[in-house]
Amino acid sequence: AQLDASSNVEPIFNTQIVELLGDDGLTGVVLSQEHNGSSKLTLDGVFIEIGADPRVDLPNQLGLDLNDVNEVIVDKAGATNIEGVFAAGDLTDASGDLKQTITASAQGAIAATSAYAYASEHANSCETQAMGYSLVEVD
Repeated sequence: AQLDASSNVEPIFNTQIVELLGDDGLTGVVLSQEHNGSSKLTLDGVFIEIGADPRVDLPNQLGLDLNDVNEVIVDKAGATNIEGVFAAGDLTDASGDLKQTITASAQGAIAATSAYAYASEHANSCETQAMGYSLVEVD
């Protein structure tokens, strides 16, 4: 989402909050590095986002279809464009803007169930292999 210029919200990138300030509620924060000449900020609220960039080396090697933001395109069962290849989590387009552990875990359960069903159906006609791979680099 983009912020309106008049929104009174200022994004601060590439820093960490090292302390929350306030006794009866949040009144400010201490940052790991200075911002506009001070490491202490007075504020009314904080939104924290962990940045992550998808690693696309393996999806590209496999020939998986990616969308315009390098997410693997999957159907509701976690199936990709390659038969027998399933994906889940933040690397896929299934999460939308909900990049959360609980969402990724649920997708993993769905993709694993789908992969198991696929392997069961093709037990005599293919070799089945599973591998875990971290496809997100945290900024």
